[in-house]
Amino acid sequence: MLRMFKFSYFLLLWLLLVTDIECRLEESYVRIQHEPRGLKIVTLMDFERLVNLNLDNEGQLLSCSVEKRNQKAMETFRLEFEERSGGVDIEYKKLVLDVPRYGRECTRFMQKAKRSLPEDSAILRTFKKKLSILRTSYPGTKFCTLGYPRYNTNLEYEDLSAIDICCKEMLRCPIIMSPFEYLFLHLNVYDYHMVSCPCLAKFRECITTLEKEDDNDAKNVRELVFDVLGAKCLELTKVDVCTKYDQWFTTCEEADTEHLLVTKNLE
Repeated sequence: MLRMFKFSYFLLLWLLLVTDIECRLEESYVRIQHEPRGLKIVTLMDFERLVNLNLDNEGQLLSCSVEKRNQKAMETFRLEFEERSGGVDIEYKKLVLDVPRYGRECTRFMQKAKRSLPEDSAILRTFKKKLSILRTSYPGTKFCTLGYPRYNTNLEYEDLSAIDICCKEMLRCPIIMSPFEYLFLHLNVYDYHMVSCPCLAKFRECITTLEKEDDNDAKNVRELVFDVLGAKCLELTKVDVCTKYDQWFTTCEEADTEHLLVTKNLE
């Protein structure tokens, strides 16, 4: 009888614990961006953090990031979610998820990704190359990074190499979006700064010219940016948004022109 009582007590305690955890889970924002070749960028948000997951075509994690208590990023994410302005390749859902758990899994994955392991897959080795330029500048440069440069792009530096000048000019592009920035109805969910297509094309031309002069560093940076990162660019277009319809909503009587940023692969 005593054993039965103890078993029932612990069963009840376990059920209460599970129920309490489930009750504390809240409906979270889920954004799924479908990329070419079956890749996906899945962004999760509760009221404390953003978790960004890059998945391959089999659902395996390639890279991820966590933004905690970043109110600006969360507000821009919520704005795009509510306006549903991302395009046809993006799904928006609200689901009950344990977002903190995804954040912890991401942190563990990133810590493992920093170490070189014998069992690393080819995909993980590629990601580690990507991580090297995202988190720091390419060795010997100040501005060859698609992350946040540690130097001011508006200042002049006498010791810049030719390759550094190419990178600096790209980061001074008039249209540039940092990760999770929302601009012209577009949200940047990539883990690097995005620039306009003309700026990225100019950078590619600059770096390719140096590569033809047997600059090995230029070759490495070009491969990192275009082959490993697969950097995309932004194109600013204009769209007509109807502001007044006829009685039966079949004909647009008045419209406003809005600017819209779209993501493209550089041709």
